[in-house]
Amino acid sequence: MERASPADVPEGPAAVRRPVPDPGRWAVLAVLCSSLLLVAMDATILNVALPSLINDLEPGALEQLWIIDIYGLVLGGLLVTSGAVSDRYGRKRLFLSGFVLFGLASVVAATAGSSAQLIGGRVLLGLGGAMVMPSTLSLIRNIFTDAHERALAIGIWAAVAGAGACVGPVVGGVLVEHFGWSAAFWVNVTVVVVTVVAGLRLLPEYRTPQPGGLGRVASAAARNGPRLKRRCWSRPYRPNAPGRRARSRRPPTNSASASVWPCSAASTAPSSTGT
Repeated sequence: MERASPADVPEGPAAVRRPVPDPGRWAVLAVLCSSLLLVAMDATILNVALPSLINDLEPGALEQLWIIDIYGLVLGGLLVTSGAVSDRYGRKRLFLSGFVLFGLASVVAATAGSSAQLIGGRVLLGLGGAMVMPSTLSLIRNIFTDAHERALAIGIWAAVAGAGACVGPVVGGVLVEHFGWSAAFWVNVTVVVVTVVAGLRLLPEYRTPQPGGLGRVASAAARNGPRLKRRCWSRPYRPNAPGRRARSRRPPTNSASASVWPCSAASTAPSSTGT
């Protein structure tokens, strides 16, 4: 079978124009997955470093709980909000900003001399991770235009996220054994520098300036909600006000309702003394 020459391919509106895939898309996926691996590792990397950390900072029981759990709470609570912000203001911009914040927060946590500073560093880590994670998945969706390649890329993304949570305690144990608990945060700085430099060169920018259907509904509710509330609460209920149609109330006719409405039942009962 002969292949059609370029002259045989229709041009113009009748032609099916497929988007040209980005030639560096797999390198972009490597950059996104390296950042995701770091964010996922930090959720579990302190699990084995906690005894060494307790010996140095002497945190109380409640402080230990916040040190371990505050990262996941902030990260999970801000994922949806960060995704909406990245759609509006740029996915590459939010990704790089979040990863830079992640690196700075790692320095704050690594140099912590008190439990309060370490908890604050973990809060900033969670904020940076929440800015990174949805941006990585959105960029994968935009960069990989082919359905099969996109499914493969998302599968790799999910595998890296799961692997990061699994290898976190292993990496944390090795670092704590040889360098101390602060090394669990210092390792982030090197990866952040390399990833940000590569991201500036490789990542394209995407944004959705106009909100979608749900965004328009939410925006309309936010604009009109206070006005509707003022109208409802400032206008008292007046059943006989002009323009309000009176509702006719038909008295009940069954015996059960007659016991509840004695006046109505008496008014509708036939008179025994009538002529």
